[in-house]
Formats: sequence, C-alpha cells, structure tokens
Amino acid sequence: MKKRTYFNPAALIEFLLSITVALCMLLDCITEHYQLYVTPRMKPFILISSICLIFMALEALRKIRWPIYGYNYNRYLIYMIFLLLLTIPMGQQKPSQVNQSRKGSTETMVSPTTKPQATPKIAKPQKTKKKSYHIKDEDFYEWICMVYENPQMYKGSTVTIKGMIYLDPSLSKKNYFSVVRLAMVCCSADLMPVGPICNGISLKKLKQDEYVTITGTIDFTTFEGEQEPLIHVTKIQKASAPKEPYIYP
Repeated sequence: MKKRTYFNPAALIEFLLSITVALCMLLDCITEHYQLYVTPRMKPFILISSICLIFMALEALRKIRWPIYGYNYNRYLIYMIFLLLLTIPMGQQKPSQVNQSRKGSTETMVSPTTKPQATPKIAKPQKTKKKSYHIKDEDFYEWICMVYENPQMYKGSTVTIKGMIYLDPSLSKKNYFSVVRLAMVCCSADLMPVGPICNGISLKKLKQDEYVTITGTIDFTTFEGEQEPLIHVTKIQKASAPKEPYIYP
C-alpha cells in the first residue's frame, strides 16, 4: 500500500514568515539601520530574537509533511504587521518634525535647550593652547553634559561643533537659534533635540533642519528662567550628516 503524502500549508507559511522577519532583523543589525528605530543598547536583543525566529522557522519546516486537521491562520497576522513595519522606508527624523509630532500631546514639548539628565564620564574634548575645542560628532552629547556641569571652565572658550539648525518661535523672538542633535533614550518615539542656543547669524540666512558646522565663543544666558549655554557664532558652513543619525544618552 502506497504511503500517503501530506502537505501542511500552515507550516510553510510559518516557515516563510519566520525566516523572512529574522533575515530582515539581521540585515538591519548588519547595516545598523535599526538605529533609526531603537538605541544601540537594543542590538543584542534584536540578534537574540532573530536567532529564535530562525529556530522557529526550522521547526516549521520540519512540520511541512505533517497532516493538518484545521488551522487558524489569524496567528500570522502579527508576523505580517511586523514585516510591514520592517520594510517601510524610514529616514532620519528632523528636530522640527519631532517637536511638531509632540504638539497636542499631554507631554511637555521638549525644548532645543533641554538639559542632559546625567553627566557621563568621558575624556575631555580636543583642546588647543588657545583654549578652543573641536567637538567630534560622537562626543556631542558628552560635551553638552560637561558644559552644563562646568560652565565656568568653558565660558570664553572657542568651540567648533556640528549639528542641525533648529528655529523655534521661543528662540527667534530673541534672535536666537539652536544647533542640535536628536537624542534617543529608548526608541524613535522619545527623540528630543539637544543643543546650545546660538546667536550672531541672521536668522534669514538659516535653513531649518540643515546640518552645519559652527565656530564661536561660549557664553551663558538666562532662557525661560534657566541658565543655558550660548554660542556667539563667528563662522558657519554647511556640513554633511554624521555617521550616527542620533545621539544616545
């Protein structure tokens, strides 16, 4: 008697979805595209999840020749939603987009002069004999922390930093603008612009969200009742985006 051959379409669907999601997650880790969604601290968890999905796919592949007696395909809806989210193109967000998305929410809108919550232990930035600092892209957040922690140490110094132009009515009415980077604590939903207040350049010459490199003298001013760093800009030029799209406190 010829042995009956079975085909389990549910197992095939589970295999294809699991392996596709796993490969997409691995590709995001390799290309570091995942950093547009979550912080680098989440990379180990993404890798572990990918490995688990690969094992699930192999287990489903083993069941393709098993008989099937009714099956609920609704369970694969979550796979489809997750896969769709992974394949939707997502570019780097801009400071103006971040604050616009917060309008109307119950949370307090984040100011471009948001103070860092903690001061990490880092090496001092590059310094010359003329008391000037050139801040690397990867040191932006750490440098801001140090300025808030040691204002007198940096007052009167010359600094060169790169960031995005942020124009806001609360700043513009005082002829201020800000040069910021977007800080991600957990995921893209909590992005906030962080950076010093600046002046010395006509606001009409500035373009919202454009990357620039500025050089200027560090001072301090009172803004909305708080002491904030103020850079008197003497030089500004267009710049390319940094390798890391966001900064990660």
